[in-house]
This record gives sequence, structure tokens and C-alpha cells, in this order.
Amino acid sequence: MIDTTPTESNLSGLDRKAFQKNINNQQTDLYILKNAQGMEVAVTNYGCALLSIMVPDKNGKYANVVLGHDSIEHVINSPEPFLSTTIGRYGNRIANGKFNWAYNHLYDLYYQAGVPLEKQRVASPFISEARESLNLYRAIDPDMWGRMINRVNGINFTAIYSTTTAVGYRQKITLPEGYTWASYMQFLLGTLPENIRQNYLSKLKVSIKFWREKGGCLAESTIEKLRRAGVPITVGEKSNYRTNKRPVRMEYLDDIELSEFKELPTYKRFCLCILKNDHICKYMGFSASKVEQERREQIMKKYYKLFCNERVSKPGI
Repeated sequence: MIDTTPTESNLSGLDRKAFQKNINNQQTDLYILKNAQGMEVAVTNYGCALLSIMVPDKNGKYANVVLGHDSIEHVINSPEPFLSTTIGRYGNRIANGKFNWAYNHLYDLYYQAGVPLEKQRVASPFISEARESLNLYRAIDPDMWGRMINRVNGINFTAIYSTTTAVGYRQKITLPEGYTWASYMQFLLGTLPENIRQNYLSKLKVSIKFWREKGGCLAESTIEKLRRAGVPITVGEKSNYRTNKRPVRMEYLDDIELSEFKELPTYKRFCLCILKNDHICKYMGFSASKVEQERREQIMKKYYKLFCNERVSKPGI
């Protein structure tokens, strides 16, 4: 390049004055770069935004081959804020950067193991939805794993068998021929006792109403995938939850081939709840209600007494 100074003259006809502005006590300007063959590049030092690249065709006629801006105001107020910019806000100076705050260094191990940010949950080994991650937990933090083995009943069993049919896990559920997932769900419900069937139907009704009226929180990338797939959705601006995700209202789908399948309302997911005997529907995001918690406590007390009586009547067990 033979010219890297601010200049008035350029092939693209840009006005230098239109790019001169004081922003945060720093002056912006128009810069023109040329080479010996006549190629010309116009940039501004605001984000090093490319304004034009003028190159000759086979007949020597010059043309701009990039989308750019006509003034610094256009750069600042563009609906596409990163159009033609070559440097981000921090110029990659925070790559692998860290704040000097106290934090759980288990997150470093998750990061090194390639665990996505949204799944880096320290408590994940203790919730049923993440049972299959226990093997990973055992590998990335063996010291903590050793303590968990001694303190948490059944955790090693779960780590070994959580991805097998021994605990109702199925790697792949196939839809029977002639069914949709919605009709297959109705078939499965029809095989259940009335009280269990009504429990599932009650959960389904609540879930449908929630997604229809309030909406679940989804990441921008997921929202974009749904739009590209032609799924009708209504996206809200802000959620009441402490999250950067946005509330999305939508109807139940039969099924959808997205990596975020477990975050979306589908009849296939509900079928999985039934097939896994997931009466609480944790797989659909439900937690145990007060009634369900009380029922569990009653059952635990009942069998605890039976077990204690057995030990008293048969010493040595």
C-alpha cells in the first residue's frame, strides 16, 4: 500500500468530512489505501469499517465490490451494526480472558472438556435430566467424585447404568408406522390406568397453556432455527426470569429435528415421559407439586417402617 493517510481524493467519491466526528474523545476519519495497480480501499478508523473496495474490471472500469456506508452516522446507526466492520469492540483482546473474581474452577474443567456454556451446571449430577453426564463429571473432577460416592446413595449405579434400559433409558425411540407422535401419545395414554392417564393429561394441559400464553425462554440461535424451519412463533422482548433468553410463545409440535429438541414443546417429548414412567414429567420441565411431594414422603415413611420392622423381626439382616 502506498497511501495510508486521511485524504479527500478517492475513486468511490466518499466525502471525508462526513466521516469526521469526535466519539468518546477520539476523532474518526476517512482513510484511503491504494496499491501500485490502482486498487483502492476506503476505511474509517471507527471499528475499521470497510467503506468501499474499488477494483478495475477487464476493461479498466472501476467498481465498488462491497457494501459500505456513506458517513460515520450511517456506520453508527446502521440496522446492521457489524456491517463491513473488521474489528469487534475489544479487538480480540479478551480472548480466553478472565475476571479477577472468585468462582468455582469446575467451570474451567467443563470448558476444557467442551461442555456448552448453557450446560455448565455444577448441580447437574443431582438432577434426573442430566444423569448421563455423571460419567463426564467423574472424569473432570475425580476428587469431588470420590466424595460424592461416599455421600450420595446410588450415584455410581446411575453413572454406570443411566444410559441403559436398566433405568428406562432408550437411546432412540421410533414412531410406529401409521402414527403421528400426537396419535401415538393418545394410544399410550389409552393403555394406562385412569388415575395415571388423568395425571399425564393434566400435565399436558398445563404445558400447552404455558407455551401458548406465557412461552418458554429460548436462545436467539434457537429462535432463528425455528423461524428458518417455518414454525409459527411469537417472540417477546423480555422474560421475568433472570436470563438473556427471550420468551417464545408457540403451539405444541408433533416433532422437530433440532439439537434443542429437549427445550421445545413436542408430543414426541411427552411420549418419552410416558415411556419412561416419568409421572412428574420432569423431562417436560415440571417439578414435583406439593401433593406429589407429600405423597412421596408418605410412601418413604411407610416403607421405612416396613424395613425397620423386618430388621427387628429378623436380626442380622
